[in-house]
Amino acid sequence: MIHPPAPRPASLVDPRIGNFGAALLALEDGTVFGGFAFGARGSAGGDLVVNTSQTGYQEVCTDPSYAGQVVAMTYPLIGNYGRLVADDQSTRPWLRALVVGNATAAVLDDARQLAALLRDHGIPAIAGIDTRALARHLRTTGCLRGIVTAPGDIDGTAATERARAVPRWEDQDFVAQVSPAEVRDVGGPDEEGPLVAIVDLGLKESFVRSLRRRGARVRVLPHDVTAEPALSPELDGLVLSPGPGDPARLGAPVALARAAI
Repeated sequence: MIHPPAPRPASLVDPRIGNFGAALLALEDGTVFGGFAFGARGSAGGDLVVNTSQTGYQEVCTDPSYAGQVVAMTYPLIGNYGRLVADDQSTRPWLRALVVGNATAAVLDDARQLAALLRDHGIPAIAGIDTRALARHLRTTGCLRGIVTAPGDIDGTAATERARAVPRWEDQDFVAQVSPAEVRDVGGPDEEGPLVAIVDLGLKESFVRSLRRRGARVRVLPHDVTAEPALSPELDGLVLSPGPGDPARLGAPVALARAAI
């Protein structure tokens, strides 16, 4: 059988981004995909999840709901319209690693590149993966832990063993990692409009912006807030944000929801 030639690295990672060399995506069931590293020069693992969006890669990377996970984007061109800081969902990326088919670049300014966001925050990324085949594999096997290796680390057997050693997603408290410790008010006390509290279990900033556009003042509360401040008479509404991790671990928010109901 005649096989087509392997694609050139420059066809998988835009030369304006630059790749750091060969790397692997290894899954705990022994499946290994080869590609090229273009994020931070390191290795990271977590539960592997798939996102099928055609846009929004920047929002996915900065969404706290993806904390602890390796995210594979099935749409093949990721990075092709750059990045706007104002559209970030938090102050940093929370995913463990990013997996894409093609790492593209539509802008020359490094600050507006998705790769720059990942590199600045130590998030590995790999391109050249058949992410649709990966999605079909996960549809068959169910959730798997995976690891993206550092550039030049291409021992598939060793990488698979490291993927199997990644702590289980359901055993970790990601909400405590992403939620703030202090109360944050958005909008001054002299403003008109209702005061709406959001319990931050992994809050996307688009929630805050959406409420502000509708004339509300916003008070962001930590995940472990008790019923008394969350149900204060000065508040006109209460929102429980989405977030990462296993809901079975969230005893305090469940108690708060019961009190609110």
